[in-house]
Amino acid sequence: MLILSYSYSFIKYVLTIVTNHGGVELIDKLENSKDKIIGKVKETTGQITNDNGLKLSGKLQMMNSDIIDNMEEVKEKLLVKANNFVDQAEVSERK
Repeated sequence: MLILSYSYSFIKYVLTIVTNHGGVELIDKLENSKDKIIGKVKETTGQITNDNGLKLSGKLQMMNSDIIDNMEEVKEKLLVKANNFVDQAEVSERK
């Protein structure tokens, strides 16, 4: 039981460090938004100039941005679930 207690404490510690770095996450979100806007500009420019390569490049850049957004949502949900699991384990261990 003592080993489990240290393991849960360590996991909780790591999760706290990861979630407290909101500044880094904000910069990542801004970079991703920038990529999405640039992708839309490329796609629109490609449509206007009839440049299929530029149009495709813009679509791919926007799709990449959407994938990153979805991965961030999944990461946040996993962190919540992991925190809940650790909290439940600590409560049951105290009983």
